[in-house]
Amino acid sequence: MNYGERKTDPLFLCKNCGEYICEGESFLELEEGRLCMECAYAMSREELLEMAGIEILEAGRERT
Repeated sequence: MNYGERKTDPLFLCKNCGEYICEGESFLELEEGRLCMECAYAMSREELLEMAGIEILEAGRERT
């Protein structure tokens, strides 16, 4: 979708696809930018966590 199709003012650009995120639209805010919800839903959980700088660790006993 391009800006000509939008009914509100663009506020941000999606870090992934470059589409405008306009007033009233939901988005995912990351440390290094924002994702439109279409891109956020299309990504895997692991990709989103990596972009957010979050690492999932598996619990287990430490061996000494």
